[in-house]
Amino acid sequence: MNVKQKTANGETNLQTLGKILWEMGKLDLAEEYFTRRLKELPPDDSSLDNLYEDLAKLASQTCNYDKSVYWHKKSVEFRKKHPLTASVI
Repeated sequence: MNVKQKTANGETNLQTLGKILWEMGKLDLAEEYFTRRLKELPPDDSSLDNLYEDLAKLASQTCNYDKSVYWHKKSVEFRKKHPLTASVI
């Protein structure tokens, strides 16, 4: 899937750009974009669940397992607090 297909809905955010960078192998930069996106979102935004999971997977890919577990826990906590807004994985 190319950049044009990923942004076909016209909405590009830092998480989308982070995923593109991740696919390009620019893992540090991808994490930076994910973290910046995290700071933009309100604490109850439904997209936080996916963002936490992206951060967890990225940390795992870079062998930072403690950070990966941290982000997985954040995702689980979010789903417990917001069962109707959390996305299904």
